[in-house]
Amino acid sequence: TKTIEANRYFVINANELVLQLSGTPEAVINDILSINPKKVIMLDRLFENNDQLKTNTFLQFKDAGVDFRTV
Repeated sequence: TKTIEANRYFVINANELVLQLSGTPEAVINDILSINPKKVIMLDRLFENNDQLKTNTFLQFKDAGVDFRTV
């Protein structure tokens, strides 16, 4: 497990999974995409009820072939 402290996300099992538990999703999308993970999970509350941001994030990951989920 590798923790990217400044961006508050965790890279697990050699880029198999990225988990974001705090911070702002839009601040890390490009960083996460650059490591080419297979799956990304973000806490739903990080989107602060911004459905447009959540949808755009989903589409960016989908276009990159990344399985994206919120919990």
